[in-house]
Amino acid sequence: MAQKNHAIDRHLGARVRFARIEKRMSQGALGEQLGISFQQVQKYELGKDRISASQLLNIARILDKDISFFFEDITPEGNPPDGINLADIVDRRKRSRASATYDVKIIRILHSIDDERVKLKLYNLMEAIVAAKLPADAQSGEAQSLAQ
Repeated sequence: MAQKNHAIDRHLGARVRFARIEKRMSQGALGEQLGISFQQVQKYELGKDRISASQLLNIARILDKDISFFFEDITPEGNPPDGINLADIVDRRKRSRASATYDVKIIRILHSIDDERVKLKLYNLMEAIVAAKLPADAQSGEAQSLAQ
C-alpha cells in the first residue's frame, strides 16, 4: 500500500523551499549541488518524497542553515504547528501568483534587515494586523496607501 505523505514531510519541504527562496536559489541550482534533478527538489519541497537525514544535512549546508531550522515550529509530539501551515504559505498553487510574489519579497526584505529590534517590531506589527483581522476592503486600501 502506498504511504501518504506525512504532515512533517510537508513541513520540512516547506522549510527547504523557504530557505532556498531566501537564498535566492532556484530548484535547479539546489538540485545541481545535491546531484539530483530540479523535479526531485520540487518533490521534497512539496512533501511528496521524504528527505533522508544525510540529504537534509547536505541541504542545510548548501542553504547555510542549522539543521534545527528545518524542525522549527514542530510540537514536542512531532506535529507541525496548528493554524497557518508554512507548507500552504509557500505552495504557490494554492494562492495567486501576486500573493506568492509578495511573500517572497517580504522574506527578502526581512532577510536584508540587520537590526533584530527592527525585525521584532515588524513581526509584532504583522501579528497585530493578523490579530485585528481587518476587513478585506480596509486591508486593500491600507496596502495601496503603503505602496505609494
